[in-house]
Amino acid sequence: MKEIDDLLEQLRSKTNEVNQLSDPVKTLKMQNETYQSQLQKFAHTTEKTTFSYKCLTGLCVENFDCLFACVDPYISAIIYPNCKTHQQRKLTKRTELMCFMTICRHTLHLGITGYMSGTSVSTQSRIFTAWAVFLSTLFDQLDLMLLGDCTENWIASPENFDISNATFSSYKNHDTGKTGIWITLYGSLVMCTDTYAGSISDNDLTADCGVLDMIQDERATALTDKRFGIEDLCHAKGLSHNHPPMKFEAQFEETDIAKKFDVATLRIYNENYIGRMRDWSILNTCWPKNRIDILRCVYKVLANIVNILFDPICAKEATTQSKSRELSHGATTPLSFLI
Repeated sequence: MKEIDDLLEQLRSKTNEVNQLSDPVKTLKMQNETYQSQLQKFAHTTEKTTFSYKCLTGLCVENFDCLFACVDPYISAIIYPNCKTHQQRKLTKRTELMCFMTICRHTLHLGITGYMSGTSVSTQSRIFTAWAVFLSTLFDQLDLMLLGDCTENWIASPENFDISNATFSSYKNHDTGKTGIWITLYGSLVMCTDTYAGSISDNDLTADCGVLDMIQDERATALTDKRFGIEDLCHAKGLSHNHPPMKFEAQFEETDIAKKFDVATLRIYNENYIGRMRDWSILNTCWPKNRIDILRCVYKVLANIVNILFDPICAKEATTQSKSRELSHGATTPLSFLI
């Protein structure tokens, strides 16, 4: 009988302990539910932020942060055109960069970005111009170490006949601005040239931009489209020029077909590089004739962003070889919103 009483006493004691622990357990459960809810909200906010950056600027949060960190030490050099006051600016530099990238990505009217950021159209115009000039100038100073091609943008037809004659491109049958994009065989940028009048030939553009002077290895080869007749220019600098063979007879010979295939296989990297740049729709629209001066800046900015923040265009197996070789070679819709 005594043993039963002892067991009952132990049972009552354990029951009291369980009752005493039940309240802390309930408290911990409530705290756990609260933390889970906060975690879900944080994850949703992070996902929304990541989507917003990618959707607005074309860059994920990490790439945008990387870009801003690269230019942040030099931001004090930005000059805003026609800015009459020197007071503290309404937008932070980070927000200004986001506005610039958003305009480039979606070709937004400055009134829309001004409404989104609480600024005027004139302020957004100064921001866009200032960042375009600043980034293009900064990226020009990077020591980056040949596949070459040119891309053209439609521009509004000038009223002056002489200017229109200079900008008219027989290839596009429209007034254009022409820009040269030169990359290495491994997908890294060598040069994004200034934007020239559309009537300039690929040969003259290549000679004027000086890209061939950047090649330090005299055994190097420049691969271009067959429109580039730069053999003499390459030979004068000790370089070889390789391009698809011209068709002079009814059909290509077997050796010409093999050569054409080999060149095309490599030149597709250049086309893909330009395609990545044109993901920002600002390069796919007709530029107003009074803001052509900014076109070259936008091209250089986006070309360097693709080079710095995106994976190389080339085949994956070639990527691992590129670093050692570049080290050994010392590589280095109308735009009414801009009117």
